[in-house]
Amino acid sequence: MTLVQIAQQMKMEAHDKGNAEEKGNLDRDDTSKVMIGGIAKREERANGIEVVKTSNPNVWIAKSQSRPGVEHEVNLELGTCSCEDFTKRQKPCKHLIKVRIVVKAG
Repeated sequence: MTLVQIAQQMKMEAHDKGNAEEKGNLDRDDTSKVMIGGIAKREERANGIEVVKTSNPNVWIAKSQSRPGVEHEVNLELGTCSCEDFTKRQKPCKHLIKVRIVVKAG
C-alpha cells in the first residue's frame, strides 16, 4: 500500500468517524502534503515495530521500540493507540499505522 493510499484511507475514516479536526486537516490540499510527510515519517519508524494480534480481531499489541517490556494497545475499531504520541496528538501514530499495514497485507 502506498503512502497516498494510506492517506486516502485515513481521510475516508476521518469522514466516517465525523472527526472534524481530522477532516479539516485532510480536506485542505496544503495540509495534506504535510500530513502525507508526517505519515511517511511514522511509517518509516513503524518498520521495526513488532505487533501481535489478540483474541479480539480489532485489538493488537505493539511492542515499544525504545522501552523494552512496554506494550501499547492498538484498537482498529476505534482507531486508537494507548501510546503517548496518540494520546497527546489524537492522530494516527506509528503503532496504529503498523497494525493497519499488517492487516492490509493479510
